[in-house]
Amino acid sequence: MKKIILIGLLAVILMFPVASWSLTIGDPAVDIGGVDLLIASADLDNSGDEGEVAWVNSVLGTAFTIADMTKTDVVESMWVVTNENNRIYAMEFLSSNPEYFFIKVGAGTNDNPYTHHLYTNFESFQFAVVNLDQADYEIKNIGKFSHIGEFPGTAVPEPVSIILLGLGLIGLAGIKRKIS
Repeated sequence: MKKIILIGLLAVILMFPVASWSLTIGDPAVDIGGVDLLIASADLDNSGDEGEVAWVNSVLGTAFTIADMTKTDVVESMWVVTNENNRIYAMEFLSSNPEYFFIKVGAGTNDNPYTHHLYTNFESFQFAVVNLDQADYEIKNIGKFSHIGEFPGTAVPEPVSIILLGLGLIGLAGIKRKIS
């Protein structure tokens, strides 16, 4: 009886969505999730493709190659300010939903100690969403972005799918036990 109550309580909890917020752009509004996570910043002397890929690999412990990277020169018009404030910008990715991306800040950035900023793209895989006021750097102008490098990732199932799969397996085990 306790197991049935516990499973019923878990099912009721999963039925109610958790309150959340997200950023939007455009009219009509497009949901872009939230700000992507800044992993690392660095001042790279060698900002060629090989140097950038080597830096990403050293931070992430991965083995990406230049062929894995989708590199795009960025112009200011590609970035759209969000509805949050004038310091959070979004840009639609050109490649297919990368897991990681870096932004290279271009020339004329004496107010910025870093040239490269690496992000985990976890909120909305279709958009790069950056906050110009994040802790490790202060970029005052989105127009200073030179280019963006995108790196693929592996598909990871969302937590609710895993929970539902687990509940299904528990149900099958319960049915099998009752039949036996």
